Amino acid sequence: MPRFVAATALLVVACAGFAQGTWIPKDGECPWYDRMDRYVIGDLPEKYIGDKPIPQQSCAEPRKLILPAAGATQVIIAVSATQSAQFAEKLGLEPTGDSLQLMNKAGTKALLQYDIFLYKNPPEVTEFEGAKAGVMLLSWDGDSEPTEAPPNTYTPAERARPWHDRTSGAMQWLMVDVPAGIKHGKHVPQQSCEAKTIILPRDGLDAVTIGVRDNDIPKITALLKGKIAATSADFCIQAPSGSRKLPYSILIYNQPARETLFEGFGAGLVLLALRDMSAEIAAGSKPAKTPREANSGVLETEQEFAAQEWPFEPGERTVKMYVEEPPDGINENTGLMLCLHNWGGIYNQDTYVEWCKHFAARYNVVAVSVNYLQSGNTEPRVLGEKPYDHGYLQAMDCLRALYHVQRQLKDAGVTLNPRRCYSMGGSGGGNVTQMVNKLAPHSFACVVDICGMPGLTDGIAYGTGEYGSHLNAGYSKDPESPAYLTKDMQQIRDPGRPEHLKLQYEANPTNKVIICHGLDDRSCPAVHKISIFRDMVDAGFHPDGHFFTPWHVDGIAVKSTEHPVGDRQKVVEKFADVYMLEDGKFALQVPGPTDFERGEEVVFPTDNGRYIVDFSGAPTVRFEEE
Repeated sequence: MPRFVAATALLVVACAGFAQGTWIPKDGECPWYDRMDRYVIGDLPEKYIGDKPIPQQSCAEPRKLILPAAGATQVIIAVSATQSAQFAEKLGLEPTGDSLQLMNKAGTKALLQYDIFLYKNPPEVTEFEGAKAGVMLLSWDGDSEPTEAPPNTYTPAERARPWHDRTSGAMQWLMVDVPAGIKHGKHVPQQSCEAKTIILPRDGLDAVTIGVRDNDIPKITALLKGKIAATSADFCIQAPSGSRKLPYSILIYNQPARETLFEGFGAGLVLLALRDMSAEIAAGSKPAKTPREANSGVLETEQEFAAQEWPFEPGERTVKMYVEEPPDGINENTGLMLCLHNWGGIYNQDTYVEWCKHFAARYNVVAVSVNYLQSGNTEPRVLGEKPYDHGYLQAMDCLRALYHVQRQLKDAGVTLNPRRCYSMGGSGGGNVTQMVNKLAPHSFACVVDICGMPGLTDGIAYGTGEYGSHLNAGYSKDPESPAYLTKDMQQIRDPGRPEHLKLQYEANPTNKVIICHGLDDRSCPAVHKISIFRDMVDAGFHPDGHFFTPWHVDGIAVKSTEHPVGDRQKVVEKFADVYMLEDGKFALQVPGPTDFERGEEVVFPTDNGRYIVDFSGAPTVRFEEE
């Protein structure tokens, strides 16, 4: 797990070029900025315990006393007792008769005694040439607060950056709606959003103030029993796109550990202050927002809805789907995700139910497995008579499933985030995933195609065995055949058609397609998928292409360079977590209204006409010949 160790909580830049930290003199604190994880002080007389941060010194050679500025009337310092008499005579130090101990990190063993002196009219820098131990500064009357933020720290404020691993380029996650009560003006260590930890600069703090994602409050309360206290304040973390906010509550963490791992939490934690700020929050914060309560048990897991007619079997047609809500309930940032089975699979097989349950929890989505056209033994393929649909009405079935889920939630008064919309699938499900992404171009933020069939190539359409593939969709080249395949039908089923990709890019330029495909796949040959990848790049997209060779086989997610690939659930995690996790490094959602929100028609021109996908109600698709 990535670890961020904050070497110091506060830094100042001294005139001599040393990067100093600050500390508050008391037992258990480290006086050095370069030995924070090795030494602390002990047996410090009470009269020297302060409440104001002062500059730490360096324990390393050359040993100096460095003050933030010249002009101090006097300071209090501590010098190793083995050499204190030597330096007292040389520098005119006045003994106080007091001493302290330099202890091991745990504070259980005294390593070296220090004598305490008054040092009057000190210069800004004093050399302690020949010193065998560092010098400690115990008091300073001037201003020791840092003037600019040092590396890996931030000051809690509006649009501050609380995570050191979410600060680059357009991927900045920012604090917004920050209450006045936590704007204390001091630098605190940034935390890691990815690692889900709170790492403090030192041991022995009585309390710290932290921010926790609302969804994780029950988890932290259970984890830190009795150490967590609520406040009346909250704030939000805003995604890089600026179009959504994650609600955070401000809590007090009493007697904190130096490092706390929050395993299983949905979002990174934020360190706000190295002390309890309850009083400031009560005096100066805005009233807290009431976090939206999550809604559970809104959707039936087994459902069936009316589908668009299949021309090869005219009449009413229905489609079944399995629906899984996130275990913490549906909230205002819950998204949608299709989990799509392979050619011949059935929607409620154990594997696909497990996908739905797993991804619903992992990504905070309503996950849906759809028994789309020709699943299992339904609407069977008959070569030359009832060819395999290959992602056309199959994709419309899946889009209609999403429509029905959203309509049910709207009717129940439950809000979710439809712009966090994803799809994944393997083999036939990979192909349908590509097709829903195409036919609803404003709607999907990220899709994962795992060893999916490419467009309806001649080799697959007619079963010619191209590149060794055994697939045969059962189409005919005979214009008189009911299974005749027109150029238009092939073009709408092509995820890599350049003319259509340009339209898709105009609709949703941030759309991310992740292709995971073994180069030795003989069911769905990789060569055509590589061409689709190239065409996406040509259109302006930035797809992630992972074409597996033996080098990629890790034995966990990727176990083969052939069609099965490996553990498809883990493949999604490995290659899509950064896009689909709510706090993923490149977390994605569509930049504007989805096709379901727009309620408009989407048009794809072909050689002899155009295909129109109508989102004014339950989605439909039709072909209009010119």
